[in-house]
Amino acid sequence: MIDVLTPILSLGARSVGQLLAASDELGVVDVQYHFTRPFVQPAPLWDYWAWLLVPLCLGIAIVYKCVRCNQMKRVPREALVLFVFILVVMVSAAGALAGLVRLMER
Repeated sequence: MIDVLTPILSLGARSVGQLLAASDELGVVDVQYHFTRPFVQPAPLWDYWAWLLVPLCLGIAIVYKCVRCNQMKRVPREALVLFVFILVVMVSAAGALAGLVRLMER
């Protein structure tokens, strides 16, 4: 892989977009997405983005219940209930919107 990138980097490619554009110009098809830079270049999760809802809902439920509960021993149970509630509502909303889109497409 280094042998492929050496002529591209010598052209002055400093970003991923420039790197891929330069690789296309040189006819190199084999350059793959192997690295990310946080907040600049997102991780390649476009096929799995819906699964990111699970840790997001869990984090929201835990933080909300940590703030709202009077006793910390109640937090895990109440956070789990809120987590399941949020997931059920989100999945229901997605199903309802998908059904509405199919209805409107007819």
